[in-house]
Amino acid sequence: MFVAADKDHSHYDCFVLAVLTHGGDGNVLFGVDGNGIALEELMAPIKQCRTLAGKPKICVIQVNHLRGFLSASTSFILFQLVMV
Repeated sequence: MFVAADKDHSHYDCFVLAVLTHGGDGNVLFGVDGNGIALEELMAPIKQCRTLAGKPKICVIQVNHLRGFLSASTSFILFQLVMV
């Protein structure tokens, strides 16, 4: 996310992120290396990107077995539209 946040997005109208992963308790997403990251920590660099200010940031996150988000451990898709 830091790489994407450091880019110049002046010529683009929005930012779209798609993540397909596994999750754990407390909004934690896991990468292929097995390390977890909080959803808020994942999104922070994009929210702070100056060239995306005022533009829609669309995040589609598909998580398997995300305990804590839902009462059932099922797959779901979270749509988050962030205007900053």
